Amino acid sequence: MENIIVCGDESLTKTIVNACAKNGGAFVMDNGRIYETRENPKYCMIAWDGLTEISCKGILILGKKLHENIRVSDMTVIVDGDDTKGLRFLEGKHGMNVITCSVNSRATVSISGMDGTKKLICIQRSIQRLNGDTAEPYEFYVVPETETEMEIYALLAAGAVLALTGDENCDEYGI
Repeated sequence: MENIIVCGDESLTKTIVNACAKNGGAFVMDNGRIYETRENPKYCMIAWDGLTEISCKGILILGKKLHENIRVSDMTVIVDGDDTKGLRFLEGKHGMNVITCSVNSRATVSISGMDGTKKLICIQRSIQRLNGDTAEPYEFYVVPETETEMEIYALLAAGAVLALTGDENCDEYGI
């Protein structure tokens, strides 16, 4: 199982849970609730505001409810490339794979187009996937569950999780 930890708001958490549920299933621990979205899930997803230390391998997604005193080691960290508080939190921390998500050319993960409800996610530079492989820059579609407007960072963070853990040859994921 891949460990996914979200320190974010409800919208970010819901988007990540949906992405994990649709692409392998998730065992979810969400501030007092524990459930599975299917048998033998691919992801163990934790959404918890009060974490003080994380010392496991996996993905940490930073959101607005980041506790600046949280201790993190040996993780892949997804952060909003426009979030100065989150980027400041990561300064001086070594040994982490940092993935920035934003709609600018400096971000690791960005959006490069739309086709109806499909959003084209662009991995703009090489990334190290959780299995140790390196993925070269590529694009894939994500298809949101509903046509309602989704926060762009949540959409990009979900895309980053799928790029880090999914099938590199897949060109479309549901979220």
